[in-house]
Amino acid sequence: YDLGRKYLNFVFETYPNDPLGRQSLLIVADSYFRQGGSTGYTEARFRYRDYLARYPGAPQRDYARYQFAVCYDKEHEKPDRDQTSTREAIEQYRVLLKEFPNSSYTAGTNARIRALFDSLAEHEFLVGYFYMRKGAPKAALGRFLDVEQHYPEYGARDKLFFYSGQVL
Repeated sequence: YDLGRKYLNFVFETYPNDPLGRQSLLIVADSYFRQGGSTGYTEARFRYRDYLARYPGAPQRDYARYQFAVCYDKEHEKPDRDQTSTREAIEQYRVLLKEFPNSSYTAGTNARIRALFDSLAEHEFLVGYFYMRKGAPKAALGRFLDVEQHYPEYGARDKLFFYSGQVL
């Protein structure tokens, strides 16, 4: 990857307004994405964001926006961890749907948004469950009611209602 990026960065830096320069930047971003891992996704995000900022009328802008969202999606944590990447992934998927409603990359986007919302809801539920176990029923009920109100499509509503009843 490193040697290829070196040559592609040269092309991009030498011919930034040429179609080959634009394509080079996108390929460098893709190489970081394929490399994976926390560092790879972070670097890919920076490159995709650079592409989106530099080339507002580029033909592959929808692809770059989609990949930008997927980078956050790949970094989202389990529901018992920090959900910052999950929230950002949802936001970027929404931007994709708003900017490119007819793009081929939006096909599975709504499903991913629903799955990520379930992850956020599960996170809130787990915080409420923690409060319930620690003997703070008011705090637990607050979290459970928050999940019920803000995540109406939460897949584990039966569990939510069961523990809400227990807390009451």
